[in-house]
Amino acid sequence: MDFVYVDEVQDLTMRQAALFKYMCQNFEAGFAFSGDTAQTIARGIDFRFQDIRSLFYNEFISEPRSDFTGKAKEKVSDYFQLSQNFRTHAGILKLSQSIIELLYHFFPLSIDSLRPENSLIYGEAPVLLESVNDENAIVTIFGNSGSTGSLIGFGAQQVILVRDDSVEKGVSNQIGNQALVLTLVECKGLEFQDVLLYNFFGTSPLKNQWRVIYGHMDELGLLHCAEHKSFPSFCSPEHKILCSELKQLYVALTRARQRLWIYENTDNFSMPMFDYWKKLGVVQVQHLDESLAQTMRVGSSKEEWCSRGIKLFNEGNFEMAMMCFERAGDPYKEKWTKAAGLRAAANRMGGSISELARVHLTDAAEIFETIGKFEIAAKCFIQLKEFERAGLLYLKNSEEPRLEDAADCFSLAGCWSIAAEVYCRANCLPNCLTACTKGNLLEAGLLFIEKWKADGIFDGDAAETQGLKELKQEFLEKCAFLHHQVKDTNSMMKFVRPFNSLNLMRTFLVTHICLDELGVLETEFGNCMEAANSAKLRGDLLLGAEILEKGGCYEEASRITLLYVLVNSLWITGSKGWPLKKFLNKEELLTKSKLIAKTSNDNFYELICLVASSLSEKDSSLAEMGDCLATSQRLGHFGAEIMYLRKILDYHLKLRFANYEHDEMVVLNSVEHAAFMTSRKRVSTQTLMYFWNIWREKILSILAYLGSIGTIQEKDYKGCEEFCLGYLGVCKTVQNSSSIYILLKADAYWMKDICHRYVRRNGELVTMDANQFVSAAQSYWVSEVTCLGMNVLEKLNTLYRFYAGKSPSLFSQGMTSLHIFGVTKRRMESKVLDWEAPKALLEYSASCRQRFFEIVRPADSKMIFLEDMIKLRKTELCREITKELIMEIVRSERNFSLGQIWEVVMLIFVYGSLPVELCQIRKSLLITCQPNWSKISNTISPFHFLYLLERLLYLVSSWKRFFFTTKSALLETLTCENWKLKISESDTEISLKAELHLLEGSLLALCHYIILLGKKDTLEWFEKTDTAAKKDYRSLVLRLFILVCINAGDHFEKLVGVLIDKDISSLLPVEFRKILDFAKPSKDPYERISRKVDYGKISKVFAQVLKIIENPLVILYFGKNRPTFSCPDAIFIDMELILCREDILDILNIKRRQCVRQGAVIESGTEGISDKNVPSCNIGSIVQCSQPSSSFSEQKQFMENEHERVSDLQGSYMIIWRGFDEFSMNPPALKRKASSSSEDSSFVTQAEFMLGELKQRLAA
Repeated sequence: MDFVYVDEVQDLTMRQAALFKYMCQNFEAGFAFSGDTAQTIARGIDFRFQDIRSLFYNEFISEPRSDFTGKAKEKVSDYFQLSQNFRTHAGILKLSQSIIELLYHFFPLSIDSLRPENSLIYGEAPVLLESVNDENAIVTIFGNSGSTGSLIGFGAQQVILVRDDSVEKGVSNQIGNQALVLTLVECKGLEFQDVLLYNFFGTSPLKNQWRVIYGHMDELGLLHCAEHKSFPSFCSPEHKILCSELKQLYVALTRARQRLWIYENTDNFSMPMFDYWKKLGVVQVQHLDESLAQTMRVGSSKEEWCSRGIKLFNEGNFEMAMMCFERAGDPYKEKWTKAAGLRAAANRMGGSISELARVHLTDAAEIFETIGKFEIAAKCFIQLKEFERAGLLYLKNSEEPRLEDAADCFSLAGCWSIAAEVYCRANCLPNCLTACTKGNLLEAGLLFIEKWKADGIFDGDAAETQGLKELKQEFLEKCAFLHHQVKDTNSMMKFVRPFNSLNLMRTFLVTHICLDELGVLETEFGNCMEAANSAKLRGDLLLGAEILEKGGCYEEASRITLLYVLVNSLWITGSKGWPLKKFLNKEELLTKSKLIAKTSNDNFYELICLVASSLSEKDSSLAEMGDCLATSQRLGHFGAEIMYLRKILDYHLKLRFANYEHDEMVVLNSVEHAAFMTSRKRVSTQTLMYFWNIWREKILSILAYLGSIGTIQEKDYKGCEEFCLGYLGVCKTVQNSSSIYILLKADAYWMKDICHRYVRRNGELVTMDANQFVSAAQSYWVSEVTCLGMNVLEKLNTLYRFYAGKSPSLFSQGMTSLHIFGVTKRRMESKVLDWEAPKALLEYSASCRQRFFEIVRPADSKMIFLEDMIKLRKTELCREITKELIMEIVRSERNFSLGQIWEVVMLIFVYGSLPVELCQIRKSLLITCQPNWSKISNTISPFHFLYLLERLLYLVSSWKRFFFTTKSALLETLTCENWKLKISESDTEISLKAELHLLEGSLLALCHYIILLGKKDTLEWFEKTDTAAKKDYRSLVLRLFILVCINAGDHFEKLVGVLIDKDISSLLPVEFRKILDFAKPSKDPYERISRKVDYGKISKVFAQVLKIIENPLVILYFGKNRPTFSCPDAIFIDMELILCREDILDILNIKRRQCVRQGAVIESGTEGISDKNVPSCNIGSIVQCSQPSSSFSEQKQFMENEHERVSDLQGSYMIIWRGFDEFSMNPPALKRKASSSSEDSSFVTQAEFMLGELKQRLAA
């Protein structure tokens, strides 16, 4: 809206005027207001134009607006005065101006300061009437009877103005319909030729307070001394009502255009105002007699009375309007006005309709109806809540029947049949169908729809047409559902068939599980696939297959037949699922499915034959099952693959132990190895684990599918979904965007744990929602994995015992333990298999770790370099179990015991990839070297402690220009990923050499001390930590003595001290006693034996003895640092010529075999290295390292890259040992040097904590 004009603006408050800004945004020039501020007689309003100008400036023009660009006009709104009056003459204007002057004087802020109005029309001054003989002016003018009699009375252009309704009622009763009588409020906005202001001052609430006017007269010099009268002084709070009285008086005076008479019954209250007017000369005084009264009365025509009646009617003054129409002789308008007055009176009563209001409305409605005002009459009846009568009145409207309003009334009255019919006539389809639904007029609604369809209302694709179609569909669905609730399927289908589409019909029937009706409907439409699916959903798979076969859908018919066989093979009464069971006609159905598939293409026929074979109970060989598995993998059939995997696993689990082949090799290609073995009907623990792992991964993918149900990832598991649903005998459908699962076998075993309240039954149809299906299916598949996994573990455990009793192969025993570990580890770590682990599973896990530990850390050091042990240590499972043993201790919530900490250190050595932080153990070892065996013997077994000493003595010796070791110690070193056998002497700083020398002495002293413990004390040590190893006491002594021998150097006296102890020497080979021949008394009084010994000769003797016990002496050196003495029975190795591990193994004559690919198998023995296999070196002949063949080039490159990734082990030890004290003060400094690999990082964090624990416990 661009422009707004408001008249009589003085009757508005500022808040009301402010609302105009929401109607028009043209604040600068879009508003025009007109009014007279002296006429603000409405209660609570004190209007001035200055106020509205301020409002526009502050709230409109100056307010920032998003839709106005540029700077607003910052100026006050213009206004002007209409000073010339065209309505009334100058005499009346002078009188009204006198009132304005009083307002200016007493209440200057209540009115705008304006110029006096003027008029070009001359007129006499208003008249103050004075009665003759104190007779009332009303009686004089109109008589006493209240009827017109012979008097003419006032005309339509004359009026008697009174203060309020009570006075009006009194006057009206007195004069009847001789004149119009209006209150000051009612007359506002009207104008008359002649006005009689009756008794205004006499009914004023000011009473004597009008005398305050004398004060103003005195100020104007209008009071003479002789006329002095007492009067009150003006007080604004006390005389504030004077403002309203003056404005009401102003309104009354300005209603007259020609003649104005003012009459008061008594002059007690009016005298001050009359004196004021008289002094101003704006009034004249006349005596009211019969002659004057006769001149006052003016007649009017009927047209004038009718015109006045219409004006009063529009102003809402129905009583006076009715009198006008009566004087005009217009009974129609008179009745209309009467009815309008009755309705207005009823509305004024407000709130709930009272009895009187009901009477008024009823009378009004009946009058409206009699004069043909049906619409208004209907509204009255609506207010009376007589809706049916109102509706009939709307229909009676002869000009334009209000059909929709009539129908609405009938709906409110509950007359649904009439309402629906009228809505239909009005083309209000939605309301028509709603009325039919609420009135249960289903058949009528269907007839309406058929009529509209015949009329083509639903034709076309316009948005409006689509909306009508949706309304029609909604109605039909409601009606069909109502019939479905009462199980009236025939009537239900009458409403289903007119649905907008076949898909909507299907959705409705599936949602409400009307599958029989759906099948009939699909058949009617010739949709055999959908009809078969309907039969499938209600559990009649064979019927569905028959429908499909008849319809030529052979592939789907074959699939459904096989689904029927699968479900009944697994879940016949009393079955718990796998294995497959026989049932009547099973083989015939399998044959039939293949015959049906034969009509399709060859690929499909091959697939159906494969699946049918997987469902048959006929015995098949392992080779046949392997071929079928390969075919299922080639064809990508998830279900057939799982079935054959399970059959092959069952074959393994049922097979006798003697038929299992020993594992004598590391399998590099498990797929080809398994295919090779099954093709030759051979099995081993390797093939058992291969098929178990594949089957397990398949089941985990099913569990992943179950976990994805209801998410966007669900679509990625189509194969898993098809197999899982078919295997469990479940059909999936969608209802209202939610998946519903229909059970083909409601009593299936996998359903046993589902509460019955979560399963919905509709006759024979049983359904459940997605959450319940997922819960039950997950429970079943987890139990399947757990049960079969326990069977595999039991088989492996039994095989381990069988190998331990029958086979000397450490590799077979170790691999079996590793397989047990693999099964238990993956079962307990799986996040998908979030299930409580059985107690037996925990027992298997513990036992396999103990067995494995006994194998990889044998008491006899000769077993370390057996080929079986080397192969076993290379396997990934070996590293996994070692790491698992470490992390099991590390993650323990309890405080670490001393034994646990030493065990972790030893396991880190076994693991091979040594973290740099292991070097922190140096000071802890020095503390341990103190002879406090009460701590050591209670926490670590003798052989475990011996292993630590061997490893650490090797490390602290490796810095020398050449050093001695044994073949077993060297092989143990090769297991480290970051291996390097020796550091060049030039790289070792002098300060570190002294420190390492001290450590070497401490370790040798510790070895010497353990040897001299004696058999009794040592056996007690065994008893505390490892009772089973007591039988290997001799081996313990021999290994400790060898440590002393190969590190004799500056500690020859300790070696002699051991040999002269008969209890100890009796446990050693006699050849060691030759060493005593080199012992000579010392000239130093503080030494028993001289340190001047020919270590070259001793080395020869020692090498001879080590050769006899099949653990040859190895001498390592770098180039020019080769020792000068001769030692034929030792192995010399120049490390500058070493390129890779394999070079070392070749020198030590350890046979290296690779698993031949493509299924070939190499059988290898398990014998150790005899003395004839050990190469001897003399002074003139040094063993040269073999040149790397082409097959080793990749390994060389790998080792070079490995050297770049992992810092040199011994070099790291030297750096960190030297800086250990600094690290103690700043641990993060060392962490930054550690390997960044994920495996080692966990060790890095925990080693620091554990070694600190160790130091604190040993110091305590």
